[in-house]
Amino acid sequence: MWQTVGHNRAIDSLTLAVQNGRLSHAYLLAGPPRVGKHTLALDIARALNCTGPCRPCAECRQCQRVSLGLHADVYVVGLEQQQADDTRTRIAVGIDQVREAQRMASLKPFEGSGRVFIFESAELLSDQAANALLKTLEEPPEQVTLVLLATAAELLPETIVSRCTVLKLRPLSHALIEEILRNEHGATPDLAERIALASRGSLGWALDALADPSLLEALAEQLEELLGATFGTLEQRFDLASSLATRFTRNRADAVSRLALWLGWWRDVMMSNRGAPELVANVDYREQIDAAAASLAPHQVTGAIAAIAETLDRLEGNVNPRLALEGLMLELPRPGP
Repeated sequence: MWQTVGHNRAIDSLTLAVQNGRLSHAYLLAGPPRVGKHTLALDIARALNCTGPCRPCAECRQCQRVSLGLHADVYVVGLEQQQADDTRTRIAVGIDQVREAQRMASLKPFEGSGRVFIFESAELLSDQAANALLKTLEEPPEQVTLVLLATAAELLPETIVSRCTVLKLRPLSHALIEEILRNEHGATPDLAERIALASRGSLGWALDALADPSLLEALAEQLEELLGATFGTLEQRFDLASSLATRFTRNRADAVSRLALWLGWWRDVMMSNRGAPELVANVDYREQIDAAAASLAPHQVTGAIAAIAETLDRLEGNVNPRLALEGLMLELPRPGP
């Protein structure tokens, strides 16, 4: 039984590969944060090592040990703080981590039928680490499967992407997340709807928010900060640009997440602007969304969305974050009060 929820196309492809004995030696799972990539990677590990009649069964000893994080042949390679230069550090997957994975990959499986290496945030592989990993992808050891997780395939070198089977995981529908929260986790209808709308299609985040209400509060605080700059002065916008640039150098994912949150708010403005208020996700900010929609022309709203999306692309292209973010602040229109 696959533990992954909602990504039927990817599961159907993997099920067929398991049945035909044609699982790839390397997968790239691409999709937004907390959308289910890690769960699907563990499903692949369970399928490779499962001893049940229908792989993955999720019930045999092999599957259970993978689920509990105890399997000796399943390794998760996460992010670590790396020294970028004499004065700066960055969060990345480094060369030493890849070399250790290569050393382990050269050994025979200890308790299962195959070794699985899961690389989280593979788009943050250092250049040295990416080159070293490429060698393993070109000449994969027997009984070894590599699973790379990334927010988008385009953020990795083409040489790596071309040697992987790419499975794209898209955000889940609000309705599906709401149904899961209500029926499987006992959330009230109002709370389930609120969390589902705020989740941006991420079931993992939704489950965390149900368990920890402070996540919804933190999300609201982040949006308040962004809206202060949206309706504020140019000076306020430049202050925000400076703050986001600092966050980006310290915690890239956090800064990108905040910009994605802002992008979602502007998309809500577009929905209101085009007469589709039922599609607004940030329902707690309906008043500000409607006010912005009423004061801006459609081309200004779509221009704002394009500007934020382009800035996100630029940040992934290693441009100077402060210059990119200050340029964004100059491009965004200022809605009326």
